[in-house]
Amino acid sequence: MPTALLAEGTWIYADTVNACYEGVDQAGGLPEGCIGEAAELCMESEAGGYSTSGMVLCLAGEHDSWDVFLNAEYQSARDAAARRDEYYSTTDPNFAGSAESLIAAQRAWITFRDANCTMKYDAWGNGSIRRVIGVDCQMQMTAERAIELRQYRQQN
Repeated sequence: MPTALLAEGTWIYADTVNACYEGVDQAGGLPEGCIGEAAELCMESEAGGYSTSGMVLCLAGEHDSWDVFLNAEYQSARDAAARRDEYYSTTDPNFAGSAESLIAAQRAWITFRDANCTMKYDAWGNGSIRRVIGVDCQMQMTAERAIELRQYRQQN
């Protein structure tokens, strides 16, 4: 099982996620294949990285890194939506619902992500791979949503 997953309280492969995330602007969207790179590097580098437990820990580490971006982008998107609503409240109040719709969309997305990943997890019955499938789904969807919220914020 991987032993060097944390260094000073930070996942040691977080810089790979950061580079992927920063590459979004340069690539003009989702950099092809960069989601999952950090987990793969972790699996390749750590003793036991390709064991079920190792894969779960590596994927969970990458998920947690993407979750930091997701939360920051959600807050930034809410701030941008509030500014947009403030503008429209004086010019055309019919279009001042961005913040409310963003909150509703995020809540629905969380419900969908969790249900979708549970469905994938459950499809593997009692097989140990189900743990890997479930956490990989969470990581992939969280990364994609963080990038989606970043693009939403930037266009508004």
